[in-house]
Amino acid sequence: MEPDVLPVFYFNDLLLTNVGDTIGLNLFEPRYLLMCNRMASDPRFLFMPNFEDYRCVPGDVGFVVKLTGLWNQARGSSYGVQGYAEQLVAVSCAWVEPDTNGLHYAQIFRLDDKKAPLHHTEAQALVSGLMQRGWTAERDQFSKAQVRRFSIGQSEVLCGRNWPDRAWILAFLAGDGQKHLRDAWTAGLPELAHPRFSGAAFLDQAVQCFPPVLHGWPLQEVLEDLRSSVSNDADAVLALKSMNRGDSEVPSRQTAPLLLASPPHMTKDMWTQLLSEARLARVCGMPALMPTVRMEVEVSSRRSSGSRAENAVRPTMPKAVILLANGSNVELRALPKDVEVTPESARTCVQALHWKLNRLRLAIVKRARSKGQRPLAMLEDDVARQICEFVACQPQRVATEAQLAHPVGAS
Repeated sequence: MEPDVLPVFYFNDLLLTNVGDTIGLNLFEPRYLLMCNRMASDPRFLFMPNFEDYRCVPGDVGFVVKLTGLWNQARGSSYGVQGYAEQLVAVSCAWVEPDTNGLHYAQIFRLDDKKAPLHHTEAQALVSGLMQRGWTAERDQFSKAQVRRFSIGQSEVLCGRNWPDRAWILAFLAGDGQKHLRDAWTAGLPELAHPRFSGAAFLDQAVQCFPPVLHGWPLQEVLEDLRSSVSNDADAVLALKSMNRGDSEVPSRQTAPLLLASPPHMTKDMWTQLLSEARLARVCGMPALMPTVRMEVEVSSRRSSGSRAENAVRPTMPKAVILLANGSNVELRALPKDVEVTPESARTCVQALHWKLNRLRLAIVKRARSKGQRPLAMLEDDVARQICEFVACQPQRVATEAQLAHPVGAS
């Protein structure tokens, strides 16, 4: 389970305004009935004010609600819910879980509820100052009118405006980022009749910090590296197919080239093994560092868009979809081009495949040297070591979530 991933409840009213406020709800939509059923294992949900489209994007701000009461009503057709605002949080990644009647989930990070949000006039003054001081306004595919992103160098600012009467300033400030942001606020002060914050106090009293943005390695490239490694070695197909216990028939060397002709012939189990060390970094342009999530490749077919004659020869075209899930509170699907993995795990996936394919060859090289068989026996030790590392370098496993939390030797 990812502890910072929660189901989202949208509402177009400010039922909660501060940490500690209580809330009572009567939920009857199918997606929220499912949410209530799941809250038996984690009695929390994300309360997200939304006055437009009932979806959240990175930078939107809401409350984590901790349940104090949950009961079934009207023979299961609705739930009564009571709780209180436990934490003020912002969204880093959001999605809709498949087959849930539109239940949204979001990954969140905690905000400091002691810091003040800006009034909209103050937020507009800040935007004006940012533009005057050379910050670049950016929009991505998930941006909407209430969320504006600005950057200068490695620093970024998000202005979250999903509330009707306030805006939160979220920032990742690197290098001279603090100075640049302070100067931008100072530049916008003349637009305010009665400013609440001086330039020096603005960062301490109104700016929230968000985690550094992690840029990953495109999964599309990892998949192509893995597929290419298998396609260039007929023995690879035999080895990988034999690892799948469910396969009743292992292909022969004569049929292996047919399997190599098209990626769909690499089974789901094969892809699952090859991606077992992959760790999610980003999805659809949003940071999504979730150590418990694993990846599966689902290959479907769709009609070709070619002519009737072309369709007669090749009526379907393979389309890969990536299932991202942890068997608990994360499940979504995305195209390979929209998924990025951590660079470390990308290297480990490719190294693990090379190790599986070449470790027998490595054993032959080492045995020949140990037996004094020429010409390998004549190689210098450092040359032999380089050859062995080239043939098959044993991969280092990606650190697990528990290992990251409790490293060896830590006090």
